[in-house]
Amino acid sequence: MKKSLSVLLMLLILVSLFAACGKDEAETADNAGEGVQTNGETKQEEGTSQETDTSEAVEVKAPEDTLVCLSISTTQNDFMAFVQEQLGIRFVAGGYQWEAASADGSAQRQIEQIENFITMGADEIIVMAVESSSLTDVCQRAMDQGVKIYAFTTNTGAYDAFMGSDEFEVGESIANLASKWVNDTFPEAADGSVDAVIFSYSGNPDAAARSEGLLTIEDVNRKVKIVNVVEIGNSTDQAQMAAENLGQTNPETDLIICYNGAQAIGANAYVMSPGSVFDDIANFGIFGSELTEEVIQNIELSKTNESAFRGTAQLGGDIMVAFDNIFATSVAMMNGEEYLKEDYAQVDEIDASNLIDFLH
Repeated sequence: MKKSLSVLLMLLILVSLFAACGKDEAETADNAGEGVQTNGETKQEEGTSQETDTSEAVEVKAPEDTLVCLSISTTQNDFMAFVQEQLGIRFVAGGYQWEAASADGSAQRQIEQIENFITMGADEIIVMAVESSSLTDVCQRAMDQGVKIYAFTTNTGAYDAFMGSDEFEVGESIANLASKWVNDTFPEAADGSVDAVIFSYSGNPDAAARSEGLLTIEDVNRKVKIVNVVEIGNSTDQAQMAAENLGQTNPETDLIICYNGAQAIGANAYVMSPGSVFDDIANFGIFGSELTEEVIQNIELSKTNESAFRGTAQLGGDIMVAFDNIFATSVAMMNGEEYLKEDYAQVDEIDASNLIDFLH
């Protein structure tokens, strides 16, 4: 849509994380009767019981004799660094030995780090995968040697516990936020008149699923037309460069829908820059996921059009509660107590209108 219309703006949210787990028939049979936990509450699904007995006879070690490790995909963005920090705080405060290593986006490096943790005598490894399917074998080897595997955000295929979400649903939620903004900003727009560009990332199956969800924007809002899909990395710098290129290839863009918060921050940096060709900020929207301090600040600024970053999708409700649940589940798992094996997170849709509800 050209830039002649007027409007309001909005939208935000975080993230955190989570990917849908596919199960084969045998695993489904083994796990029948498990509930789904959301924000610390277990909800009963049709045909299942609320509690799953995952207890087993184990040698309970004192926390000071127990090594918990985190294998994280990267710490090169604020959100992932925040995850590592918050998990470390909880386990160290609980008296546990704590080690963390970043794979810096390398699946092979992550495999080597997990193998190193096994050699170190880890009792539990929390895994945030670079590429989930590449870790199935090494996670299974760890489990065969008695190491507990906690898959966080992505399904590694072999795990003792999993906390994640349906990544396609995350993409849909980002698209829903964008659709709401379009309706508020362009109430009289004709079908196909609002030009949207998708910043996608398909570096692993979970990421590809989320990016597919972004494409549903045309299904949920007939006013929107996707004029370009740009495949980039999940980084701020690449998104900023991609947004600058849009000024040449798609100068009539009204809407950029991003894979994550890092991309949205980068796109917003160019759009708000003095040299940007996108000068009608009141009629320009950017959407992503995750809820870092920078995301919060930009969504807040969008109220006065000092930012075009309008909304974000947050996985798992209150991220601090999610961290608490990871710690509690880990302790139960290592102590041979009952715990929820699979915790599927809700997806919250956050913009300027409800941002305050997600602030601490």
